[in-house]
Amino acid sequence: MKEEKLKPLPTSDRYQKFMEEVRKVHKDGLLSFGGVKYGVPWQYSGKEVGVRDKLGLLSAAIFLDALLERAQRENTTYLEFLNDLLKAELSERQRRNIEVRSKLARLPYRKTLNEFNFTFQPSIDEKLIRELATMAFVYRAENVIFFYPPGVGEIRVAVCLAIEALSQGMSVYFTSLSRLIEDLHLIVLVLTSFST
Repeated sequence: MKEEKLKPLPTSDRYQKFMEEVRKVHKDGLLSFGGVKYGVPWQYSGKEVGVRDKLGLLSAAIFLDALLERAQRENTTYLEFLNDLLKAELSERQRRNIEVRSKLARLPYRKTLNEFNFTFQPSIDEKLIRELATMAFVYRAENVIFFYPPGVGEIRVAVCLAIEALSQGMSVYFTSLSRLIEDLHLIVLVLTSFST
């Protein structure tokens, strides 16, 4: 039986780099695509239009040469090669996604629950915190409020839980109570200025 060998790929310009779909423009002149609404010229309201979007396999393009070399060296099948390429793309997308959401979360620092020393602070119930880290309370639409004396580590626990939530694909916004009150006050001022 002859061994399967990878042949060199044709030049990249040969492949279609765009995904194209037909969408209907709403009467308000907005078009939904990929979970985002885009404004389009009013002439297209109520009409169907073709929308092109780049496939966006940026990481796959970066890893392509190295993975091709490895596939040729290790004599992997086409399916294994494609699987490795898509895994690399997905892994990099997840890493970038967490990085962006971490910046938007405004966390004061990054510490995971595994780095938390429960023996140093025995007043914090480790079992309860690990249960909260499953994020089941989020899916049940419940709130969690920490009531501890100052210096116990409730902010550190909140940061650890926020990091866990980010790793599970959730959005997080970290703020202090005083900052939250300031933000709400500002929103009230803006809304009342628009209503007068």
